[in-house]
Formats: sequence, structure tokens, C-alpha cells
Amino acid sequence: MHDPASNHHWVSIWSTAAAPVSLLPDPAAQVLNFDSTTIRQTFRVTLGARRIRFILSNEYNGSNLVVSAMTVARSAPTKAGLTAGSPLIHEKTLHPVTLGRQTTQDIPPGSTALTDDISMELEPSTDITVSIYLASGQSGPAVTGHYDGKTDTWLQQGDATRVRELPDPVSVHHSFYVTGIEGWLPSDEAAIACFGDSITDRGDSNLPYNEYNGWIDVLSARLAHGSLPLSVLNLGISGDQVFAGGLARFDRDVLLQSGVKYVFVHMGVNDIGITPATAEAQDALYHRLVYAYRQIITKAHARGLVIIGSTIMPFLAPASWPTPWPFANVVREGTRERINAWITNEGEFDRVVDFSAAVTDPDHPNRIREKFQLCDFLHPSPEGYAAMAAAIKIEVFEPARLEINGG
Repeated sequence: MHDPASNHHWVSIWSTAAAPVSLLPDPAAQVLNFDSTTIRQTFRVTLGARRIRFILSNEYNGSNLVVSAMTVARSAPTKAGLTAGSPLIHEKTLHPVTLGRQTTQDIPPGSTALTDDISMELEPSTDITVSIYLASGQSGPAVTGHYDGKTDTWLQQGDATRVRELPDPVSVHHSFYVTGIEGWLPSDEAAIACFGDSITDRGDSNLPYNEYNGWIDVLSARLAHGSLPLSVLNLGISGDQVFAGGLARFDRDVLLQSGVKYVFVHMGVNDIGITPATAEAQDALYHRLVYAYRQIITKAHARGLVIIGSTIMPFLAPASWPTPWPFANVVREGTRERINAWITNEGEFDRVVDFSAAVTDPDHPNRIREKFQLCDFLHPSPEGYAAMAAAIKIEVFEPARLEINGG
């Protein structure tokens, strides 16, 4: 039991945006997923804690999720010295994880479950390993998780939740079932919910795995070494749009997070990109985007949250570039500039970060500097992500007299 008068509250210290994940070439196929399989995955918490709990999700499957066993431990480094994505654990830090004080528990379709809380001493930026054993697997075309989380997840036949080293694992790049980690923290500690698309999600397949080099990761590292006790939550989904997608999941992925105080929005380029490149269609899209932003702003303010907007970065490529992003077009570029003017000048976001200015080539103002782009002049390189994070002044997270969601 937790005393509500103890000046502590639950705060999300790691989170992801849940989505259906299929391991099959044909996502419509009906199969038995994870039959008698241990799923071992690592997560980096962005605030330290002494007591934690997990959120498990069965949102995207029509059958019960039967958790047969679950453990958590500190991640042990590989021979390369990496704890991110490592299949190894420190056995002496192993803790069993229960649901409703039971080792085995069912989670019904479409729902989430909170585990019982665990005493575990964690520092900021610690990698922890969660091992989940499904004795009977789960039938269906997809399971709940997050596609391409940029860290290795390991699959092992049988119950290997307590072993230090998996004997014969297979790696995949998705995360499964765990959608949140919360810490029981002092009331002055809170979370930043970063809501976005692939640029937030680190969604480009050319980025290296098991390296935390997105703009969110660089920001989180800065905060971990500073004086502001804020966790940074990556709630990006690759390909997502503000209007078609973002509005539908904003409540779940942001407003229902525990301890959120700030919302950081970086989204809109896909709305522009999937809309036909005609003046009429792009004008209609501009008004639709403004409406969607205003909905998000209004919902955040209704919960007493500070909402930070950010400008959309350019996406045109040089004429000779072999792999430009397919929707690069001067008409769409005009919409980007128009939307950025609204974000910057209308004053509806509480604060604004100018990502566009941070990465734009001064000699070519409609494209990213070449060293800041990864391969298509849309998705940033690690250097581009660092430039984005450097554009975020810590002052945007100044304390405000606002109610904290989930307190």
C-alpha cells in the first residue's frame, strides 16, 4: 500500500506507444506466437527509482495473454560492453514479477495490467532486462508491442526467465507486451511525454541498433546529468500523422501516463507528405493540421500540462540525390513553411522549439544539412539528432504551477 500523503506519486520512467506487431511476412496469417517461449528485452529507464512496476498490454490480440512467469534484473554487458539489447543479466539483481500476487496470470483481450510493485534500486539511464515466459503462447495474426524498437529482443525456447545467459536465443528488433515502467517517486519528479512520428521513434532502419542516439535520448542524458528530475518518454510511432493517428492515440499515450507534466509534440510531416501536392489539397491539409494541433493543445491544457510545440524540419533533397523521400515536393514544402509559421507565431503552444532552424542548411533553406541527414534528407543522422536536442533549451521545462496528471 502507498500512503497518498507521503509526497510521492507514480511517474512513468519508460514508455512506448503500443501497436500491433506481426513476426510473419503475411500479417493476416493465424499462428501461435511464442509457444513455450521466453521473451527477453531491455529497457532504459530515464529516472532513477527504488520501487517500480510494469504495464503489460494485450490491446491488439483477441485472446487472453497468459503470463506464465516474469522477472526483472539489471542488464549485464555483452563482450562489446553494451547493456542495451544484451541477452545477459546480473543474476544477483533478479526479482520475480507478479500480477495480483500471482506468478501466472491472464490479461484479457483489449486490456492492460499493472504488475505488483518491486523494490529495486535504479539510477537514471539504467538498462534493465525483463524476461516473460509464455508457456502456451498466444494465437492470432499479431501481438501487442512496438515495431522496430532499435534494441535487440531475444527469444528462447522454454522458461529461461531466471538464467543469466540464454543458451540458444534468436534476436528480433521489436518489443512485446511491456508498454510502460513506472517509479514511485517524490512529488517534484515528473515526466515529459514526447509525442511524434518516426523522427521521434528513431524509425529509420539505417540507424544503428542498441545505441540510444535519438533526440529524445540525447535530451534524456542531458537531464540525467542536470538538476531537473524529469523522465523522457518516447511515444513516437513511425509513419504516424497528427490528424489520422495522433488524435486517436493522444489520450492513451499521453494523458493516461502517470506523472506527466510536459508534452512535447513533433509531428506533422507525414500529414503533409501523404496529401496530394496540389494547392487546394495542401490548403485543406493546413486547416486540418491546425485543427488537430488545437485539439491536442486543448486536451493537454485541460489536464494542466505544459505543451511544447516544435517546427517541422525540411525534407527536400538535392536534385541529384539518389534516394530522396518520395513525398519531397515544393508545394508540400510551402505547407511546411506555413505550418511552421503558425506553430511559431500564433502562441497556442505554451513554448516552441525550432528544430527546423537547428538542422536547416543555411545555403539551401528547404533542406537539411547533408551531415544531419541519414539517407533521404528527411530522417536525421545521429549528428542531426544531437543538433535537434541541442536546440532544446532546458528553460522550456521551467517549473510551472500546474497540476500533474496522475498525481
